Amino acid sequence: MADVTLTRGRGFADDFPDLTGWSEDVAGGSFTLSGGIVTFSRISGVPAWKKAISPTLASATYKALGWRVKAIAGTFTAAFEIRYTDLTTEEISVENSQTTWKFLTGSLTQSKTIDQVRIKFTGASTGSTLLIDLVMIHKELLNLPVVNQPMGFSNPRVLVELPILRREGGVLQDLGSMSTVIQCNGGLFTTTTPNNYTAVQWVQVLLGTWLEANWQVFSSELWDLKVQIEFFQATPVPGRKDYFDFVLRIRKHDPVAATADSWGAIQ
Repeated sequence: MADVTLTRGRGFADDFPDLTGWSEDVAGGSFTLSGGIVTFSRISGVPAWKKAISPTLASATYKALGWRVKAIAGTFTAAFEIRYTDLTTEEISVENSQTTWKFLTGSLTQSKTIDQVRIKFTGASTGSTLLIDLVMIHKELLNLPVVNQPMGFSNPRVLVELPILRREGGVLQDLGSMSTVIQCNGGLFTTTTPNNYTAVQWVQVLLGTWLEANWQVFSSELWDLKVQIEFFQATPVPGRKDYFDFVLRIRKHDPVAATADSWGAIQ
């Protein structure tokens, strides 16, 4: 099974319920919102949009940045950029070849103070268009030590059956769906890279992530989604030191109605 990852320690995050705080920094592009997804298109030049971070964040604590994006038109390179108070910057780039949703991450320089984020085209043809689901600055990306059982998921719909007098079979009314539930089962033990934790520390870190009570980004071979942790359980295994079985149950987080695009589904 491919690596299974989960963000933790959100310092700044925007999954675009609206565009509050965002403003044009360099003219030449449109920045529009629909259904929690930003469409960023180039008209001319190298357009950019920015948002101030208040209060500021220390990169010694918040060591990673990431954004979930998909390219849909044109030839370009775009970037999610953070700015420090000393006016230096760091960024994560995405190219036009990224045609499926992907959470891209990168590390930050330590011992600086973050005060602004920007989304920009660094070079693009006219009409180039990028979809943006979220941007965030967080403490780290957790690479779960092992997920050793099939990762089950369920997509329940709310179907109500209306009885009709003297009709054989009722009439189904589709009231929509519940949030998708994904369950991970695996083991926690000492790791050194990319996360340096003992088994006990893994339990403590995942418990702390659960206590955040905010959406995080969960990625695997199949999924690359915003989620919220519903349930976490860690069980010591008798006779096996430095090892815990764990269960992590999460729900897909949709600030607005889920769509085929937010799922990455084929229609």
